[in-house]
Amino acid sequence: IYGSDKYPKSAQAYLEDWINIKGGYLRKYLPMQGDSIECDLLPDVEKALRWIEEMQGSGFVGTESRLKLLVGLISDLVHGTFEDKQSKLQTLKQRKAELEQEIQAVELGMDIGYSDSQVREKMFLISTMSRQLLGDFRQVEANFRSLDKDTRKKISQTDLHKGGMLDVVFGDQNVIDDSDEGQSFSAFFELLMRGEMRNKLRDDLKNLLSIEGGMEFVNYLLA
Repeated sequence: IYGSDKYPKSAQAYLEDWINIKGGYLRKYLPMQGDSIECDLLPDVEKALRWIEEMQGSGFVGTESRLKLLVGLISDLVHGTFEDKQSKLQTLKQRKAELEQEIQAVELGMDIGYSDSQVREKMFLISTMSRQLLGDFRQVEANFRSLDKDTRKKISQTDLHKGGMLDVVFGDQNVIDDSDEGQSFSAFFELLMRGEMRNKLRDDLKNLLSIEGGMEFVNYLLA
């Protein structure tokens, strides 16, 4: 559209500019597997792009899935916070009754599954939450890199002996581990490391992509 004079540099040169520019847009790193340098958005840049996407609006605004998710989170929070034995038993019995109704509907052939509109709505919600989770993970990763940088700086500038320096380093690490963010990440990592959870997620994603229109929807989201 603009001609070759608009962007005369090579793609590699622009990547280097976006990495080395003051403040930076990207960071480059060597992945654990492979010997080719890869680039990733910095967390602040990703937040800015996400904000622009939200300002542009979405062609599909689903409310049913979000409401069910909200109601489920509130119920889970109440169930996990209050120690009233009778209330917990009542909640669990209600869940059991709902599951039994669903089982009976399937056995009688009355379960018709989700409508096309409900499927699209849940697809959009999965896509949004997945991108937000990836962005959150990058932010946590950036926080850990910042902590590592500060620790190395302390080591290079301190006059403390080795034992005193280790006390400072482990003290900083304990502050991170004991924070809400640190505890949430530890739980996230522990959940991610469960083999049965990863296998189930992998199988569910394969089944999701195999349904009619599943791959087309994913390609639409990536476009």
